[in-house]
Amino acid sequence: MKTIACRFEDGLMELLSITAQLEGTSIAEEIRDAVEAHVARKMESGVLAAKAEEAMAEIDQEAKDRKDAIAILIGKSGSSTTKGTQPRRGGKAVNPEPDAATASEPRSRKGPMGFAAPSARKVQ
Repeated sequence: MKTIACRFEDGLMELLSITAQLEGTSIAEEIRDAVEAHVARKMESGVLAAKAEEAMAEIDQEAKDRKDAIAILIGKSGSSTTKGTQPRRGGKAVNPEPDAATASEPRSRKGPMGFAAPSARKVQ
């Protein structure tokens, strides 16, 4: 159960208080009943169903986009890339497989942006 705080105009609060008193209930119960009735009317009108369908379609599309992005990150082919290539900034693709001539050469480690690679640092 969740707790919320609401502000009511003085006149409405007085009517709500008197209604609860006459019904033998609490103000909180009267508010819950009113909200439940309001939501039920919205559901019966069908307006919420159309909006809910749109929201579900957006959620499904966002989930698909995220799954595709994760698949690319873990090396599985995604719908937006061709097999064996990964997208790069600027829209170009790079072949992740090194060619035979450079396959035996060690890869240089790269440091954080703005810093020289460890092999390029001068030892004092």
